[in-house]
Amino acid sequence: MKQTVLLILLFLAACTESPFETEVFVSGTEGYSTYRIPAIVSAPDGTLLAFAEGRKDNDADAGDIDLILKRSTDGGRSWGKVEMVWDDCGNTCGNPAPVFDKSSGRLLLMMTWNLGSDKESMINTYKSTDTRRVFYTYSDDIGKTWSTPADLTSVLKDSTWSWYATGPCHAIQKIHEPAKGRIVVSCNHNDTTGMSFSHVIWTDDCGENWQLGGSAYAGGNESTVAELEDGRLLLNMRKWKGVDTTTVRRLAYSTNAGETWSETIWAQDLIEPVCQGSMLSLKDEGTLLFSNPHTRKGRKNMTISRSTDGGLSWDPVLCVNKGKSAYSDMTQTKNGSIGLLYEYGTQEHRYAGIRFRLITEEELK
Repeated sequence: MKQTVLLILLFLAACTESPFETEVFVSGTEGYSTYRIPAIVSAPDGTLLAFAEGRKDNDADAGDIDLILKRSTDGGRSWGKVEMVWDDCGNTCGNPAPVFDKSSGRLLLMMTWNLGSDKESMINTYKSTDTRRVFYTYSDDIGKTWSTPADLTSVLKDSTWSWYATGPCHAIQKIHEPAKGRIVVSCNHNDTTGMSFSHVIWTDDCGENWQLGGSAYAGGNESTVAELEDGRLLLNMRKWKGVDTTTVRRLAYSTNAGETWSETIWAQDLIEPVCQGSMLSLKDEGTLLFSNPHTRKGRKNMTISRSTDGGLSWDPVLCVNKGKSAYSDMTQTKNGSIGLLYEYGTQEHRYAGIRFRLITEEELK
């Protein structure tokens, strides 16, 4: 009888055991008021690099903001201390879009900058002191040291555009033709009419030269890109808040590696409260994953959805956090598991921190 009771207790304990989740950045610690805008990549040796904006004074999008990272060498079970990527005094450094080049092992990172005193509304109305700028840096030692950030604004931003954002989430490298090996970064910008557009930028030579790609959808905002098995690119776009009242994502396809984009279709299965999301193409499986707050109102209910038909339909397969949650990014680890890095909130702080959740293949079935 006692053995039976023990077996039942062990079974219940296993059923209620919390999933593998760790705190990466906790707001109010390590010198920053708030951590936001996560991005994550897996290095060739299995190291996980979690990027974020360290906001010194508050949770505002402008001000004294550093671009930082933490690393994990044990699959996300523990994380080191904050490492600096870019600190430009009191200015705003952020919107990380990292990717590893498969041939060289180099870690490329696109990011944006603006004066700390220039708010987004000022930049959008051309009333700012400076403008939103595009920068590039790279690391050849898995993010331990970085090249001096290079200002590529004149190359990657039309002179008439106001706002500009890279990512924020991981970039990709194409593994199929056309343009096999091309590194593609999802972005967005605003033009002189105040309208927002999603677009991409790319490099075919490991960051030596960058080019501005095509724009998709007048009304697209922060976006995420993935490659399909047939070599096409899929751009998954957040709706700009000023466009309409629909609460679903937008999709566009490219057959020429990002030079031009198809007409936009609505992803009716991907509801959103107007928030960033992240898309990931799994290795050799023909499966796409997408993470975002899966709700039409309020940033909450962080969920992973899955598509097996190139993004035409999606099924929500795993709710990671029913509570407050916002921006996120995903990576596939060296052993094939999925790593989700996401913002979560509490009653006391809407952006309480950034967590890492390791997701097994079984959880996505």
